[in-house]
Amino acid sequence: MTKKTDLILTVYDQNDCYYFTGMTSVGSDNSSVGFIMVNTKTKEAKICYFSGATETAAMKSAEGLVSDFGYRATEPLPCNVNGIPTFVMSLKDDEGLIKSYAMVNIKNYSIAAKGASLQETARAYTQEVARSEGTYVVGSDEAFGYTYEGVVSRISSVVESGSTYYYLVVEGEENKIFMAPYTVSDELSITRDGDTVKLSYVDDKNGTVDIISFENVAFALPKSEDQERRDELDEGTSPYDSKYSQIVEVNPDLSEETWNSLSDEEKAKLIDEFLNKTE
Repeated sequence: MTKKTDLILTVYDQNDCYYFTGMTSVGSDNSSVGFIMVNTKTKEAKICYFSGATETAAMKSAEGLVSDFGYRATEPLPCNVNGIPTFVMSLKDDEGLIKSYAMVNIKNYSIAAKGASLQETARAYTQEVARSEGTYVVGSDEAFGYTYEGVVSRISSVVESGSTYYYLVVEGEENKIFMAPYTVSDELSITRDGDTVKLSYVDDKNGTVDIISFENVAFALPKSEDQERRDELDEGTSPYDSKYSQIVEVNPDLSEETWNSLSDEEKAKLIDEFLNKTE
């Protein structure tokens, strides 16, 4: 048995307006079994059977990032962030003023990030997703993971909202500006023009490219035996093809078609199996 979640949101896609709500099992948990979007003009309903967090669970996860300040999350909007299904929301103080922004992974609401601006939040969120060893979702036609080794032709740093970000141009990829916060690697601060570096990055073909791992070949820090084994297994693959991560492509139309083809008994069995995994 399923029911809608507590919140109903209004979302926009180009010229269309939709009512959006999640579906959860009858009972009290923080997991949804899918989402429903209803076109306000045509009344057409689209159902995506996709397990993830409820809107309320995402809000609590975001508020946990700023628990010291007591900010409250607004109703989250489902968005595509670098091809990743994500809840995006603002965080307000008791006066109703926006103090911060947060992004929470719909698939795994323990993956969350905050920032003073949406751009800063998106950068921090992309890093959190890349560092996660769990399951996350990537839209294969939206964002892609790559690895590249080359020589730095230019590097500079800026401070934004108290955090340091490094911007690089690498020979052979002059049409890209690579960006990484200082937390990606201690080797960023000692990198100079002419150094050979290895990069893993996410490219959504839309401006600055986010680095998710960085290594200065000349000053590479020693790796643990466990990390060396992981690197050996993942050699020649992109960051999103890692054997330590599971990539799921979301196809709402196919999901709906598959679900509708099942009998009531098969649907009930799948829901029971999902709920047992989330308990």
